[in-house]
Amino acid sequence: MKTEILYVRTLQFDKVSYYTVKVSDRSYAEFEDFEIRLRDRQKQMAIIFRVIEQMGCLYGAKDIFFKKENKLQPYCFISSSEKSNLELRLCCIKISDEIVILLNGDIKTTSSIDKSVDGQDHLIFAEKTAYGILNAIKEGFLEINGNDFLIEDGFVLNI
Repeated sequence: MKTEILYVRTLQFDKVSYYTVKVSDRSYAEFEDFEIRLRDRQKQMAIIFRVIEQMGCLYGAKDIFFKKENKLQPYCFISSSEKSNLELRLCCIKISDEIVILLNGDIKTTSSIDKSVDGQDHLIFAEKTAYGILNAIKEGFLEINGNDFLIEDGFVLNI
C-alpha cells in the first residue's frame, strides 16, 4: 500500500506542525476522512480541534495531551473525553513536541478500543504507519528540523 505524507496546511501553528497521510488508492487523506465521517459529532470534534489548537498555539505536543491504551504502542490518541466509553478518538503519531501526524479514528465503543470493531482498522493502519515512519526517519528518508518534516523527494511509505 503506497502512502504519502502530506502537510495539513490549515493546521500549522507556531509550536506544532501537523501532517497526515494519504493512501494512493483512497479519495481522502486519513485526517480528512476522519473529519468527513464524524462531522455530525460536532461537540466531540470541537473538543479534539481545541486540543489540537492549544498544542499548536500554546504548549507544543506534550505527552499530557495524548492517551495510549498500551505503553508499547507507537501511536497515541487525542480524545474527546477523559471518562466516557463513547469518546471520539483520533489516532496520531507524535514525532516530537513540534510535529504530529494526524491519522484517522472513530468512536470508542468498548472498554478497550482494540476490541472495538469500528476502530480496529484505524489501529492497525496507525501501527503500520508509525513503524514505517519511524524506520524512514532512522534510514534518513525523513528528517526532523524543528517543526519541519523534511521529506526526501519522491519518498513514498510502503506499508
